[in-house]
Order: sequence, then structure tokens, then C-alpha cells
Amino acid sequence: PALDAGVEPDFAVVVDPQYWNSRHLDRVRPGRTLLVSEPSAQSSIFRRFRSPQILCTSLFPLGAALEHTVGSFGTLGAGGSVATTAWDFANLLGCSSAFAAGLDLGFPESRTHVKGSFFEHLAVARADRTQTAERVVFRYTWGANPHPIESTTGGTVLSDRRMAVYLNWFSSQIGRGMPTRLLTRGGAAIEGVTLSSLDEALRLPIIRDLIDERVGRIEPRPEDESGERLSALRGPVSDIVDGMRHLKEVGEEALAIVRTQANTPDDEPIDLSALEALDRRIGSHRFREIASFLMQEVITRIDHGYGSAGRLEHLTASEELYAALVRGAVDIAESLEASAGTSLE
Repeated sequence: PALDAGVEPDFAVVVDPQYWNSRHLDRVRPGRTLLVSEPSAQSSIFRRFRSPQILCTSLFPLGAALEHTVGSFGTLGAGGSVATTAWDFANLLGCSSAFAAGLDLGFPESRTHVKGSFFEHLAVARADRTQTAERVVFRYTWGANPHPIESTTGGTVLSDRRMAVYLNWFSSQIGRGMPTRLLTRGGAAIEGVTLSSLDEALRLPIIRDLIDERVGRIEPRPEDESGERLSALRGPVSDIVDGMRHLKEVGEEALAIVRTQANTPDDEPIDLSALEALDRRIGSHRFREIASFLMQEVITRIDHGYGSAGRLEHLTASEELYAALVRGAVDIAESLEASAGTSLE
């Protein structure tokens, strides 16, 4: 939408690794826009933007483990939304103030995304008689405990628990950062954020030449430095692959114990004591955070009580947990080997 309006951003911030969210940039053909991204973003993102590209510290365990080898990239704030990271980036640039458009944190007039977004195109393209575009929008709007909250215009706007995370982040950070003003109305009222107008923003001094001069100082990394970084990563990548293989073996041992005990007659007690030693090996493993990241769905369900409703559910939850460990370890090992080619063999 910005490019369609003739506005070419100086920076684009991308920190969401999900494939479908990367598709929001399908039609983007940036010219001078510089990419600020976390390393786990889809590879298509990096091909789309010209060099130089700027990396921030990864939000995910695998990226963080590899980053220790090549040096820290610098941390950007994470509050669940790319908008929080973009705001923190502008704050770190030293901006004296920020004007935000579309920072609604809700669904004003039942809108979920900016008009012309990939989400809108996808909903229309995939629509049929039973799954209309309107139904997709309805499910998105009402799928996460929607509730009315105070809006910028004094009334209320529909929001949900996803937006509440972002709202809390902005409320806690903006008081300690740059003053922020909203150019669009009808969204959620954010503590510390005031309303403004396009006229007020346009009255600011024109400093295009100064911005261009400063952005022009950002140089691509020399090719020999990039080669050195790649060489430095080979050893750690191989170590992680070996670690994932070890976790896979431990997980398979645990799975075998759980499945054996699942065959115990109902009138006999089960014995899972052998799992204690395996759990200690998993919990003390140097790469446990990498594997556990891909187990979060099961871990979250267990944290909310799954596995406590009787023996059968207990065994099922345990089996799902160790199976997730095995799958996660295999996926990471295979992905790293594929990305490194034959150099790991």
C-alpha cells in the first residue's frame, strides 16, 4: 500500500518467519528500501531486497545459538507484533518522535487488514460457496476472544487477546521512548499515544537530503567477510546436527518406554521411573532450547492441564511430548544439513 501511494520506505522491518506472512511482500519491488530482518525470515525476503541488509538478533533459539559464532547483531524489542519491532527500530535510530498509521490493535469498522493487503487477496482468491471471503474475515475477527476496548475516538473498538499483548507492550515502552502520535482514528487507545493529523506531520522540516546522506553511509559487508562468517558457521552447524541426532535417540528411548507401559493391563500399575534419567539428559543437553522450541504446542497443552485426566491421557501426553522432541530434532538436523550441502558429511 505504501508503494502504491508513491511512498518508498527507507527501511522495511521483517521478523516473522512464517511462510504465509512472508507473502505480504509478494508484489513488493523495493528500490532503495533497506531490509532489517531477523535471520529466520523466509529466504525469499532476502532475495527481494537489495544489499546492504541489516540483521538483528534472532528471537529463536537456533538463530541465537549460531549468532554466538559470528558475533551479536544487536537486539530489537519484541512484543508479539512486527509493529513493536518497527517502533523499537525507529526509537533506536534516535527519532525525536514517531507518527504511526494503521496501528489500530483492533478491528475498526470490522476491518482486519489494510485494504489491498495479501490477506484480502488470499481470502478472495480462495473463496467458494461454503468458504466465502466474508466468512474468513469473520473467523479471524471472532477467533481469539474478541471484546470491546476503549478507542481513540472515545467510544469502543473490537479487539482480542492477541492484540492485548501488543497493546500492553506499547503502553509499557512508549513512556520510556520517543513520543508517538497516531494519524489514523478509530483504533485502540494506547496509553501515552496521542492523536495527530497528516497536516501536523507534513509541517515538519523536510530533511530528505540528510536522511539520504545517512542511509548512504550503510555499506554492504565485504564479500571476504561474508565468506569468513560462512566458514565460521560450519563447525557450530555440525555440532548442532550431532546434538539433534543425540536428542532424537534419547527421545526414541523415552518413546519406547512410554509405549511399552501403555500396554500394561488396567489393573496393574505402570512404571515410568526409567524416564527420569532420560529426562535429566534432555534437560541438561546444551541444545535443549533449540529442540524444545518445536515442542511448544505440546508443552503449552500440558501446562494447561493436558495429561492429568487419568492414566490413559497421562501416557498419551507423554508420548506426544517425546514424539515432538524426535520430530523437532529430525527436522532441525535435516534442515541444517540441507542448507549446508555436503560440507557436513
